[in-house]
Amino acid sequence: WNAQPVCISAGLEAMKIIDGERDGIYPRLYEICDRLAASINESAEKAGVAVSAAGTPPERPMVSIHPSFSSGSSPLASYAYCLSMTNSGVFPMGTGRFIPSVKHSDEDLEKTRNAIYKSMKVLKQGTLVPQTKS
Repeated sequence: WNAQPVCISAGLEAMKIIDGERDGIYPRLYEICDRLAASINESAEKAGVAVSAAGTPPERPMVSIHPSFSSGSSPLASYAYCLSMTNSGVFPMGTGRFIPSVKHSDEDLEKTRNAIYKSMKVLKQGTLVPQTKS
């Protein structure tokens, strides 16, 4: 029980920092979220697979941006996506979701975009999700 007051105090201080810096924090978070969602949608379109971004506006705050696989997708699609992302050096949490952070740099986002596209190609090559009609 001794740690509870310390945790509460730390949480309140963190909230004060966020409140004081909100004009810089939230616009950057929204930009990161928009770029992640666009990376999923654009990569899926380019690869020709029926996948879209979920966890995007108007569901702000966006703490769980992830690919949404269309009906008819293999149950292995999520696993293959996560494995391909991890092999590309990007670790999507659990089911392939991203938890955005203001510490994500433009370089991080570019690396993630490239990994997403590579993963979409893996899904197409493995016929794990339906292809889009061209």
